[in-house]
Amino acid sequence: MEEIDLKLKLFSGRAINAEGYGDIIPLTIREIVDVGYSEYMKCLNIMTLTTKDFLEDATDDISVFDLLLLYGGEEIESIFEKALSLFLKGEIVVDRDDLRIFVKVSEDTINIVNKDNYREIQEVIKWQNYINSFDEKKLDKNFDPADEETRKLKEQMDAVAKRRDELKKKQNQADLNEEESDIDFYDILSAISSKSYGISELNVLDMTVYQVYRKFKRMEIIDQYDISIKSILAGAKDVKLRHWSSKA
Repeated sequence: MEEIDLKLKLFSGRAINAEGYGDIIPLTIREIVDVGYSEYMKCLNIMTLTTKDFLEDATDDISVFDLLLLYGGEEIESIFEKALSLFLKGEIVVDRDDLRIFVKVSEDTINIVNKDNYREIQEVIKWQNYINSFDEKKLDKNFDPADEETRKLKEQMDAVAKRRDELKKKQNQADLNEEESDIDFYDILSAISSKSYGISELNVLDMTVYQVYRKFKRMEIIDQYDISIKSILAGAKDVKLRHWSSKA
């Protein structure tokens, strides 16, 4: 997908197609409130894991999807299934024999998640939840998901077991980060619903996470622009003026 097309999809809150899976509709703030922000963060955290979170010497022929499904442990597997249900908005049925997960998104539609499309699904979810940013990441147009057999997974069993405790600790890190941050997600929502024209406590719940963060960042740029203008009028020198409509 071209970068401009992805930006417009994210800006408008439209579904994004994950190749090999189907359309993924972004979560709204209302849905996050309903499930609970802490639970949402745990689910988001597990959906962004890579093989390096399991294995110190991970190779491209090992899929994080297979690791989670086979060796994650009961607690991790439970969170993983909940995360898939939340972000893919469907009923989850796990098929461990064939290493795949069925997602019933409607009475007529059942999609399949496996190691071949999981990386695409991860990327869409990361864009929709502002884990990926256009400021920091180039859009990858040519995904090449690992497609080797899973036999090497068994060779890594011992390493997986050692890393499992670290992985569980990571699931709880969201709450600690929330406490340490000066501005939490509630503060951001409160700010844009108080200062933005047309956004209130009522309709902010219909926005997506990406829309919220981009709106907040644009507000920061506008505020900085206003401060720069006032500084110039007050006689300040060497003020770098960045127009509020510039890239954010």
